[in-house]
Amino acid sequence: MRRINQIYVIATRTKLDLSALNLPERVNDEYFRRLKPKKLRHTEGEIFETTKQTYTASAERKEDQATVDKQIFDAIRKSEDKKMLLGYLSAMFSLNNHQFPHKMIF
Repeated sequence: MRRINQIYVIATRTKLDLSALNLPERVNDEYFRRLKPKKLRHTEGEIFETTKQTYTASAERKEDQATVDKQIFDAIRKSEDKKMLLGYLSAMFSLNNHQFPHKMIF
């Protein structure tokens, strides 16, 4: 799961009943905070031997994602527009010239 700024989201008219969605207790502001890697102090000869730390999702985060995904897909399957919603979620979104997202109606 990721927290996304609203400027990167395109609003739609589609409504989905998520009243039965149960988030784990550990999902809060601290959950989405970025972890800053520790800066290593280099000694002589170690500068080129160190590697950059890359982010990998923990088992806890993978479990949370699977739990939330299952609940959302269950809500989609219960909706009247399930065929359209599943097609919409699996489609690649892109804009061409002279297509303005603020003028589109979804």
